[in-house]
Amino acid sequence: KKIFKTENVTVVVTAEGDGAKVVGRKGEIVKEIASQIDSSIRVVEKAEEDSAVIQGLLSPAEVESVNTVFTPEGQSKKIVVDEGYEGKINFSEEEFEELIEKITGNTYKLSFE
Repeated sequence: KKIFKTENVTVVVTAEGDGAKVVGRKGEIVKEIASQIDSSIRVVEKAEEDSAVIQGLLSPAEVESVNTVFTPEGQSKKIVVDEGYEGKINFSEEEFEELIEKITGNTYKLSFE
């Protein structure tokens, strides 16, 4: 469906249920593409629920919560991940926030707590 390039990772967004087809048996398709483009690849399935896309992007980090934050300017959504994963995911917070907005159309802030 779509491909996004970040500094360290190329993100491939597939239709729901098509992730395994892109990855291939034992990851052989993704490994071959990764070696050709000299970049890690993260395959994420587009889903009706943003939470599935969020988890797919952040894996293996576990999402502790997704909270609605009310501010004088309005409301926003905050994704809370255990601070032990800070620096261990393949994206900067800014890259993740841009990606999730492009994929889901919704704005989220990432927080390690």
